[in-house]
Amino acid sequence: VPKEWELDPQWESESKQPLAHHRKFPSKWCAPAPNQDPVSTARIVDHFVIKRTCSKPI
Repeated sequence: VPKEWELDPQWESESKQPLAHHRKFPSKWCAPAPNQDPVSTARIVDHFVIKRTCSKPI
């Protein structure tokens, strides 16, 4: 959860029926200042990779 961001009121007003990536406002969070660019202020704090396993030999 972003610590410096706030809940987006436009996201809350949309119907929850379509999945988030199909909505006009797909993110629940927005920058607190309207002129703040969320792309430049967001950062990844965790990254992991799940290895594929083969259940039966090919």
